[in-house]
This record gives sequence, C-alpha cells and structure tokens, in this order.
Amino acid sequence: MSCLILGAICLFQPGCKKTLESIANCTGEGLLMSVHHTEDTSSPKLIHFEAKYSGSHTLESVTWNFGDGSTGTGPNVDHTYAASGTYLVTAKIKIASGKSTCESDPTRSVVVK
Repeated sequence: MSCLILGAICLFQPGCKKTLESIANCTGEGLLMSVHHTEDTSSPKLIHFEAKYSGSHTLESVTWNFGDGSTGTGPNVDHTYAASGTYLVTAKIKIASGKSTCESDPTRSVVVK
C-alpha cells in the first residue's frame, strides 16, 4: 500500500522517477541477500555467521545483532552465546551501486544448545 501511495505522489513531483526506480532496485537486491549460520562442532555455544550477497553490486557493510545484546561487523563473524536458548539474529546488509545504497535486514531464529 505504501508503494502505491508513494507512486501516486511521485507522479506529480519532478525527479521522482529515479526515486521509484531506486526503490524497485533495492527491493530486487534484497532478494539476493541471505544469512546463514552453523554451530561449531566442538563448542555448541559458538555460532559461525555468514551474510551473502549474490548480486552485481558491492557489498559495503554487514552489521549483526545477535539477539543477546551483542553486536558484530563483517560478512563472516563468530559469536559465543553465554546461555542456551533461542535468539533472533539480524544482519543489516548494505550494498552500494554508484552513489546509491540499498539495505536489507534479514532476520533468523538461532537455537543455541
């Protein structure tokens, strides 16, 4: 609904075509971003995280929120949880294409044993 409203407003504003194209491009790029995790075989509370981008632009940054109050940066990070449980992990993935940037925040539930 918000895209339709934005589209209707932009029809009457100069320069909005590029804004709409940017929104459409970012939506498509978000589909090319993913988050994966694996448990360390020797230490079950140690989780290896990886953010992937399979598009043609530049992966600019990845900022992690591990769901336990801790954060990290980079496409590949390790995090050790203090306690077992289920954590909601979010990776803010930012890509760049020329002067434009797109962000996506894929979130995954991680079960720590």
